[in-house]
Amino acid sequence: MTTHKSARQKGLYHYPKRIGKILGPWWYEIPEASNALDSTRSSGIYGKNNPSQRGDLAPRVDWLEEFPDEAKTYPWCLSVELKHDKSFEWRRFIQNPIKSKLQEWWTQCWNDGVKNEYLKAFPLLVFTKNYEKDYVMFDPTFFDRKTQEDIFDLYINTTFTESAVCITLLDNFVKNVSSVDIIEIVKQNK
Repeated sequence: MTTHKSARQKGLYHYPKRIGKILGPWWYEIPEASNALDSTRSSGIYGKNNPSQRGDLAPRVDWLEEFPDEAKTYPWCLSVELKHDKSFEWRRFIQNPIKSKLQEWWTQCWNDGVKNEYLKAFPLLVFTKNYEKDYVMFDPTFFDRKTQEDIFDLYINTTFTESAVCITLLDNFVKNVSSVDIIEIVKQNK
């Protein structure tokens, strides 16, 4: 019999793997990248001083060594914050965004990616509630108007961030935004 605590830990363990299987092939543009990303909390996967360790998901060093061309062509410049929270409620966010979990999560994500003095990375918050769809939150001002129109299901501009934030389905994001787009955004905003 699985206890509540061990079931929760199991879900937390599987979420980075599941999201890594989506973001890996999207970022590196090859199917073999489905195992390229893993939780930064996994021990023994990352080399010391690996700059891609920001956030909750990063490339595995052994994968980067096996696919050096992809690693060079698509340098990792995301700061991915993963949140799998069964108590998350949209209603609470809509009623009071400043005191919502999303605000707390976004602040953590934004600080890791944009404000960090050692690394500038595109902040991407990926979140879900148990058995619901995966969503992403990001700053839409990095994208041109056409891209914004293609990917935005829900656009929210609130006072809890320094700029606008956008929430859309993870599937829409990976379908309409390429890793090359993100790499260019980070290069232009260094």
